[in-house]
Amino acid sequence: MYKSTDYEHEQLSFINFNMACGMQLDMNNEWIRIAQQLPWKVWEALYVAIFPSNTGNIAKPCRMVLGSLILQMRLGFTDRELVDQLRQNPYYQITYNIFRKNKIK
Repeated sequence: MYKSTDYEHEQLSFINFNMACGMQLDMNNEWIRIAQQLPWKVWEALYVAIFPSNTGNIAKPCRMVLGSLILQMRLGFTDRELVDQLRQNPYYQITYNIFRKNKIK
């Protein structure tokens, strides 16, 4: 089972992302630039086809799944290293909507 994501409304704000000390994210960060160029809607259409049933647990969002894989493959993280990096790096979090509404899940 999969619930589609409306990326127009689901993307966390780069400007108002809750960072310690009131700092703001740098819009020129490579991860933000990469994420803005990726065809998320196209990929989600392909991802949805994997989950034809309307029963069962809801699958993780496409952007979360593919974003995590992109980070892991590009940076060579193990699974545990990836989770640690996702907790610590706000650029990874916001770029791939790993944690929605600034809550770590």
